[in-house]
Amino acid sequence: MGKTISERFALCIEALKRENRIRSIRHMAQLLNFSPQSLNEIYKGNRDLPMKLFRECVQKFNFNPVFILSGEGTVLMENDNLQNLKILSVITDNLNNERICHVPYPAQAGYPAERLNQEFLKELDSYSLPDLLYQNGSFRSFDVAGDSMEPTLFSKDKLICSYVEPSQFLHVKDDHVYVVVTMNDLFVKRISNQFQRHNQLVLRSDNDFYKPIRVHKGEIQELWYVRSVLRHFDHSVTNAPSAPSQMEEMEILRQKISEQANIINNLSDTLRKLVENSVSIK
Repeated sequence: MGKTISERFALCIEALKRENRIRSIRHMAQLLNFSPQSLNEIYKGNRDLPMKLFRECVQKFNFNPVFILSGEGTVLMENDNLQNLKILSVITDNLNNERICHVPYPAQAGYPAERLNQEFLKELDSYSLPDLLYQNGSFRSFDVAGDSMEPTLFSKDKLICSYVEPSQFLHVKDDHVYVVVTMNDLFVKRISNQFQRHNQLVLRSDNDFYKPIRVHKGEIQELWYVRSVLRHFDHSVTNAPSAPSQMEEMEILRQKISEQANIINNLSDTLRKLVENSVSIK
């Protein structure tokens, strides 16, 4: 990146100082876990602005990427503009078609911090699917771990999800399952949309053992809507969906009907005999 970009970056830092959000270059570097000396060199225009630092400042301090890159717009973004800004790194093939990145369970701990890092995404497996549903938009897949979503989802299930634009956060569906990415965590939960009333989502587990989690809108970095589930197929008959239990219930019902029919027949015979005896006595 050229010096003009570094100069605009320096203007963004000055805006943070005016708003008392940072005390100094050193303080800002500490908040970013970045070298103070290197940040000072970038601020002075002696070093180019690294892409990773650029992304982190957009996320953490609302630096306006349009202003930094082109000089247009405000120095810092308002909160509404930040929420409507799509910041999503993707992987494409040779024809520039977007591929589905799979985030396995071991990589999920680092995903919130590295989700914009192209090198991190390139190390993940990526693929495409033939269904037209997956040809338009951005998709990602995630491993399920643990038992918090049983009996709906099970550990080692793979969720294929579509990206939810930040501008659509207010319209996410109640009682549907989403992958929710915050600054530090990744959750697979059924959500209750409370954006209108409390500016938050309530994340619920299908397993009642787990308590709900409340996440403020400002904490949410990505939302992914679950479209499909991939899981290992079990060929055993005992795992056929509910068929055996239905047959057993039908057999129990037949037995009860038969027993009740016998009782009715016995009562009918008893009544007939009582009537016959009554007539003979007269």
